Amino acid sequence: MEYTRLFILNAKLTHQRKQGQAITYGKLTVTSEPAGAQVWISSYTPKGVTPLNEDKVFSGRHRITVRKQGYYEQARMATIAPGQPATLDFKLKPIPYARLTLEVNPPDTKVAVVGWPEKYAPGMKIAPGEYVVEFSRPGLSKKRLYLSLGDNAVLKEKVDLEGPKGSLWVSANQPDCVVYLDGREVGRSSLGIVDLLPGPHKLQVWKSLFKPVTQEVLVRPDQEKRVGISLEPVEHFTNSLGMEFVKIPAGSFMMGYRDAPDLMAAKDEDISFPHEEFLPGLPRHRVEISTPFFMQTTEVTEDMWRKIMGSKVHSGDTPVRPLLISKIDEFIARMNERDRGKYRYRLPTEAEWEYACRAGTDSPFYTGETINYWQAKYVNWTNPYGDGAVKKSKDTPHTTKVKSFAPNPWGLYDMHGNAQELCADAYDPFFNTYAAIRDPANLGTRQQARTVRGGGPWASPVWCMCAHRSFFVGQDDRDFDVSGFRLVAEKVEGKNL
Repeated sequence: MEYTRLFILNAKLTHQRKQGQAITYGKLTVTSEPAGAQVWISSYTPKGVTPLNEDKVFSGRHRITVRKQGYYEQARMATIAPGQPATLDFKLKPIPYARLTLEVNPPDTKVAVVGWPEKYAPGMKIAPGEYVVEFSRPGLSKKRLYLSLGDNAVLKEKVDLEGPKGSLWVSANQPDCVVYLDGREVGRSSLGIVDLLPGPHKLQVWKSLFKPVTQEVLVRPDQEKRVGISLEPVEHFTNSLGMEFVKIPAGSFMMGYRDAPDLMAAKDEDISFPHEEFLPGLPRHRVEISTPFFMQTTEVTEDMWRKIMGSKVHSGDTPVRPLLISKIDEFIARMNERDRGKYRYRLPTEAEWEYACRAGTDSPFYTGETINYWQAKYVNWTNPYGDGAVKKSKDTPHTTKVKSFAPNPWGLYDMHGNAQELCADAYDPFFNTYAAIRDPANLGTRQQARTVRGGGPWASPVWCMCAHRSFFVGQDDRDFDVSGFRLVAEKVEGKNL
């Protein structure tokens, strides 16, 4: 049966009607406490402010979004019935802003809060979260401090760039570890870092197939801080192609967006691609993953693809793309034939992907409330991520080598950014409204749109959030030259992985 698709921009909702069927309308009233919040009804531009009365709204499902300065954004899905009135009332929650004051010597030092779109000013309001503050002066190398701000916190910190510095010595129990300090790679394995500003710093040490370690260290003036890091191996295996897989434990998690805090992130987004929709993972609900599984630590690379398919793609360790869905299916079939009797490969379901991406966290990103361009490969064209993330990555919209950024707590790389990743599920914008609580999957048919996750190098941080959903359209559709995939492996009966 033929259908006409009407794309309503920015709400990214798709309304379908049979050809020849009349478009119907209903009425909608939106109120908020406090009043004066802007209202979006499946649109790029606000329809007005609360209290709002709209007498002509397309019948069907809509995303209603309200925003007010100083309050968390809220959004709900609403069904508008033909010729019928509907009312939505929002109780807005104030953002528990912290206050930040830095007393810096010399006073002409330039101060920048990485991960915050506004210019630093003493006493500035800033959303709770983790930040790196950079201090710079002409002719001197940049200095950094790590700050963690709680709800309604008031932080006053003295920073003396001309005073005595401290040093940090890191030793790890494994060779060839990657060491990050305050969001940037500083070396490998055991090393010393001198001339550090006294104060808190964020230390991260990781190595493939080991559980990464993250901790805050306090550096004092004229003192050496020594830190020993013990990395523990994770349960894993490496197949005949050199693909690494780590074990993802069974468990449960809250799938989808936290209503207000996460949807606040979508404000001011102005992105529109063919076949792309921003459809929130609402309503949020608990999902159980009943069986452990093994997930590939990286996206499938050009080299991996070439060894199996023999096709003329670029060689290297970047994610393979662009790809037809039918070719991905063929690749998986060949992998299963190659490792018959050992492992069985497939794409992850949406639920498995988000569960593995979150890795036990409950924030918009596995990095926390925000993300920056030292943590993932993305490019934001114009706008910041809500009230938290860095405005733009100042980088090109191309994928980069896998393992270029620190892994998540379960040892998976590039779950945010780099290549967008195909899942096994057919795409349904309202799947979360009826999905099973245990091991949900919407496998559908090969002709249906397929779900993709994780954002990509062309997009802003919003698209990289754990709960963000996009899709491939059609069995043989290509998706902007930046969509890839990673595999899930299951043990063959009687084979102990």
